[in-house]
Amino acid sequence: MSQDSPFRDPERIYNLVSILMLVLTGVVSCVVVMAALAAPARSPRAAQPTLFVLPTSTSTLAGPTANPTWTPSPTATLTSTPTATFTPSPTT
Repeated sequence: MSQDSPFRDPERIYNLVSILMLVLTGVVSCVVVMAALAAPARSPRAAQPTLFVLPTSTSTLAGPTANPTWTPSPTATLTSTPTATFTPSPTT
């Protein structure tokens, strides 16, 4: 077996990982810069949200309305009904 394997020496592993991280950092930095340059320019002042709306003094009615009238509803009348009464029968 040969001792020339790059994974046998811990210093070489750390160097390879460091170089890989450096390259990935450069790639991510380039992507971020390209995205920032490609983004459309924003207006310096963004639209402010509406805090509240003042009520208006406009009339909500279309015109004069008639006064409401009271109309009585028909009701049932109570009547007394005759009840059966006991009539004694004559005895002989």
